[in-house]
Amino acid sequence: MKTRGALMFLSVLVLAIALGPLAAAEEPAKDAPKATYDPNSRPPKNLHQMPDGHWTPWDPPATPEGAKVHSVVRGDTLWGLSQQYLNNPYLWPQIWDQNRYVLDSHWIYPGDPLVVPAPEVVPNEPPQSPTAGQDTGGDEGDRRAAAPPPPPPAPRVYPLGDYQDYYCVAYVQNEAIEAPAIVSPDEEDLMAIGQGHIVYINAGTADGLKPGDRFTIVRDHGEFAHPVTHKNLGHRVDWMGQLTLIAVQERTATAEVTFACQDIFRGDRVVPYKEVTIPTSLTRINENLRDRWTNMGSGKSTGYVILARDEVIGLGQGHIVGVDLGPGDVRTGDTLTIFRTNRADPALPRQNLGEGIVLRTEGESAIVRISASAKEIYVGDQAEIR
Repeated sequence: MKTRGALMFLSVLVLAIALGPLAAAEEPAKDAPKATYDPNSRPPKNLHQMPDGHWTPWDPPATPEGAKVHSVVRGDTLWGLSQQYLNNPYLWPQIWDQNRYVLDSHWIYPGDPLVVPAPEVVPNEPPQSPTAGQDTGGDEGDRRAAAPPPPPPAPRVYPLGDYQDYYCVAYVQNEAIEAPAIVSPDEEDLMAIGQGHIVYINAGTADGLKPGDRFTIVRDHGEFAHPVTHKNLGHRVDWMGQLTLIAVQERTATAEVTFACQDIFRGDRVVPYKEVTIPTSLTRINENLRDRWTNMGSGKSTGYVILARDEVIGLGQGHIVGVDLGPGDVRTGDTLTIFRTNRADPALPRQNLGEGIVLRTEGESAIVRISASAKEIYVGDQAEIR
């Protein structure tokens, strides 16, 4: 009996040892931090539990009021959801663009809320009014000159980006930012500052400031190295938001944050507000990658994707990136092909990943919105003027 009991104990012990790592892998620690995603290590690690009980490595924001939201279930993919909601699986980047908190499009988790864009509806052509003198089918004596046709509608214009695309940007410039700074919020225990908060800056009437002055809030990240050549490109500067002065003293001023791209912190600088005109186009921005398999180069200027505005790893349609092409290379509205050398063999055709629209140049770099993507794009991929 003792021998039989010992054998049963050893069997249970062996089974526990075999299943122990598996059980640990299936249930992440509740106190795990947010994901620190490495594209070479999949799936993402460090899952955390959301208030509704589901587990995810991402940080889903509050969904906009009135938005159509799909709650992910087991087996869902962006490809399949695009077919379900947009009637075209190849439009999956449009869903990803509406849910930028998902850092890797290959991994969505049951319970994650996904905002679903509405498919574009093309209106039917209105019936044409008869022109003057046209026979309307009545008797000859009852014919009357019809009213002249209405003037043709004004051509539809398409903005190259939205307000956030133009006022929440990141770029590289040669010099460091030397400007007044936010020294404290009015609520001294506040860690992160957002829209509507009151802050104090260390400049006042002695510096020529007055109530009503508007400023752009910027963050200087310090010296910035090229992701491929590792050469110093200057300083990375991010636009963080906007504020307006509401009271000014000799050496200090009180201001209200009127717009915030993301969390603003003590030490962020303020520079005079710069009005940015959002350009438009008479043609809809292409959302599908053109000539993916046949475009082997235009022979025009080529640069690199050197930074991403948002803290994401895999980039796709809708993301804003910086490209090391300056005002001497590109201008607003130029289209770039984003590509990389074939990883399987450099002698094989290059891999065309997506396209981007130049929103504008700032400092020494171009601010580009990815307008179409077929594969995930990473910092260090190349960009060529089409």
